[in-house]
Amino acid sequence: MSKIRPQTTVDSFIFWSTIGLATFFFLAFFWINWQTFPIPWDDESSFTLQAIAWAEHSTLFTSALSNERTIMWMNPGYMILTGSIYKIFGYSFALSREISWAFYLLGFLTLSITLKDIVSKISILLLATSFLLPSSLASGNLARMESMEIFFASLIFLALIYKRFWIAIAILIICALFHFNAIYISLPIIGAIALELKSARSLKILQPNKWDVLAISVSLALLALYLGFVFKNLDAFNQDMIYQFSRKFGRTPFYKIPKNIFYLFVISSTVLFAFFKNHRNLTILGLLSLSFFLTYAIGQEMWYQIFFNLSLGLISIVGLNLLPEKKFIKVLALMILIALNAYQAGSSFAGMRPAFSKNPYIDGPTTLEIEQQILSLAQGVDSNGPVTVSFMSRGVGMMFYPFLKRNDLQLRYKLPDQMNSNFPSNICVYITRSLDPDWLKIALSGPTAQACDKGLIVSEVNGDVRVFRTEKNIFTEINRQQNKP
Repeated sequence: MSKIRPQTTVDSFIFWSTIGLATFFFLAFFWINWQTFPIPWDDESSFTLQAIAWAEHSTLFTSALSNERTIMWMNPGYMILTGSIYKIFGYSFALSREISWAFYLLGFLTLSITLKDIVSKISILLLATSFLLPSSLASGNLARMESMEIFFASLIFLALIYKRFWIAIAILIICALFHFNAIYISLPIIGAIALELKSARSLKILQPNKWDVLAISVSLALLALYLGFVFKNLDAFNQDMIYQFSRKFGRTPFYKIPKNIFYLFVISSTVLFAFFKNHRNLTILGLLSLSFFLTYAIGQEMWYQIFFNLSLGLISIVGLNLLPEKKFIKVLALMILIALNAYQAGSSFAGMRPAFSKNPYIDGPTTLEIEQQILSLAQGVDSNGPVTVSFMSRGVGMMFYPFLKRNDLQLRYKLPDQMNSNFPSNICVYITRSLDPDWLKIALSGPTAQACDKGLIVSEVNGDVRVFRTEKNIFTEINRQQNKP
């Protein structure tokens, strides 16, 4: 038995109501909190700057990141796709995040519709819970590639349910062009093929049709283009990969070992139970849960919490649908699983805890004051080339990119491995906000602006913009303007 098809009107009502309400909440939430949930983040600027370079010059090279070479520490799929959208609509910080939450919503809808006929319809409550957790929403509203990875994973799951193995492999290859995390999503593909070979005892199931051949051909052609790009810039690629792997290997292996070994045991045991019960689709869903969990546990990135949330949600769905088909037991188990899922995922969100706020990260008058002060400082810069401006935190700089471009000023970003080097910029803007977590304020204090001759300090109070210069690494305030709204 591989499919569970509850037929009651109540179940269908719960399913479609959950889909509708969750979709409405996603759209309303992201529309209201696009700038503050989460706060503008450093990673957004590094990826977005290359996307802008693609939009404006059809290249991934940008002097904002390096004057010497193309930065290759991330696969280019995200930058090229986002940059292509910028070519049509133009760049804005809001659009960057809207792209992410559009893919986030598509991932949720694809998974939901795929699950509709293979699990109990009330199970969708668990999936919605995973997507609606604060740490999931934060990742879904960030100009990074996690939302796209989840969307591709949902398409792969859909293809596997309908036994379109070559389509799933083609999507996996394309996903790998966005992030190397795609390697983990190979688990459900391998599992689905193994299950089919076990059942059919023939390789005929792997014989591709014309659409399979087309999909594989397109994905391999795109992969070949990327590999050619890598070989053309092999030194830069090696340098950036050494940095990435040294950063990863410097952490504790398998992140939170005791706790994650427990989760790994629970997930693996549930998958094995589904396999021995001959639940093909639940086994594949469990393997997708395992792939998300490994992404979180091995990757060890703050924004990977979303993969942990989805892993718990999906394996909870598998477990729920392996229970005896008694309504009371299932409803009770569902309530317990939702409560445990929400508590665990909420309590373990590390790094930055996103905060709901009715106020913008930087209000309009303060934004105008910053822009006026930058223009004033730029007039006093003696430079043979364009006047360069850096922001700390770096994510905030992307909010000012259109202003800088209009005034022939160049945004400059420092890569993380250059944290101890001098700013390569003429003007530095140092911004702290009340929404910033304390650990971020500490990390940005002091040394980040020591190389600046002149710059701005923007305090947590809207309208408080101070102009400074440095002498022997000591800030000296030149003037202070306060315009409290």
